[in-house]
Amino acid sequence: MSKQKKPIKYSKTQIDKAGNILRSHKTNTLEYAEARAFVDQWRMSHERPMQRFNVTLRKKRKMIYQDAVVARRLKRLQTIIDKISNRQQDMNLSRMQDVGGVRIVMQNIEQVYRMKRVYQEGSFSYKLKNKLTRDYIEKPQKSGYRGIHLVFEFYNVPVSNENDQYWKSLQIEMQIRTELQHAWATGVEIVSVMRGENLKAGQGDKGWLELFRYISSIIALVENKPTLLQHRNLNPQDLFKQTTELAKRLEAVDKISAWVSTISQVEGLEQSKRRKFHYAILAIDTKEKKILLFGFAKNKFTEATKKLKELENEHPEYYPVLVAAGDINNLRHAYPNYLPSAIRLVEIIQRIEDGLQPE
Repeated sequence: MSKQKKPIKYSKTQIDKAGNILRSHKTNTLEYAEARAFVDQWRMSHERPMQRFNVTLRKKRKMIYQDAVVARRLKRLQTIIDKISNRQQDMNLSRMQDVGGVRIVMQNIEQVYRMKRVYQEGSFSYKLKNKLTRDYIEKPQKSGYRGIHLVFEFYNVPVSNENDQYWKSLQIEMQIRTELQHAWATGVEIVSVMRGENLKAGQGDKGWLELFRYISSIIALVENKPTLLQHRNLNPQDLFKQTTELAKRLEAVDKISAWVSTISQVEGLEQSKRRKFHYAILAIDTKEKKILLFGFAKNKFTEATKKLKELENEHPEYYPVLVAAGDINNLRHAYPNYLPSAIRLVEIIQRIEDGLQPE
């Protein structure tokens, strides 16, 4: 059995310096290449503390809800670069708290807060950074996102072996959501991928952004939590009515169902076939009940957009979309169990259209 390679110990100064170099966008320089490699090593160093936290979380879920879905993810390098370059340009990279993340999806709101208390009141080999705790259920984000975020620092107790010191002070973010909240978040990711927009950051089609805000407020009503500020003057009947009208105008149920089907189809392709294209046009022929997939190489973007316009003009009922193949991989990475959650979102919208509360 090979001996585990000793990890590198990183200083905040080194991390921030590398982040600033990546933020410069001077991608063709040796300095940029070295900074990129350094940040990637630092990113990968979060794998061990994240894995250990994930193991303890799986054990603790049995105290509250044994069937709670637990997942972990390491933030992708390009996502880190995009975040410090575009969305949070003034943030030092060493302060990024969600490089390593774990998530648990509980059945209901009561279980969410019970799990929160377990980690706030218990004694663990992780230090809870209370100042970074965020309750986005009581105070949802403008997008409508809801969930509890807790940030932990690895090892608050004496290290158990000589290598543990190298992971000390690395941060892991824990997200706790209800099943309804998770279905909402999964839907945002799927629509973002299929439309080539970043709805989570408030960027994209105004109609889809507003629809997810409406749905978020309806979920809040079901869970007896505050709706978004702009919806607090609406009674439940008006909220349901406006949500229904917008969902039907956007053809949300049909489109999300079609997009989920096409993503599933691409997922089912052999990896060797998926590697052959950089861009993909995904469409669904509802009459023939078949998926249409058109793949294009990296240097064939013009041809891809031409084919997309052709399908949009001749077969708008196919709901064709152009995506980068890597975006689908990112979706699977961030939401490994996206399919049942996406189906749940479709059911939520259907119930709203029928005048029924989501369940």
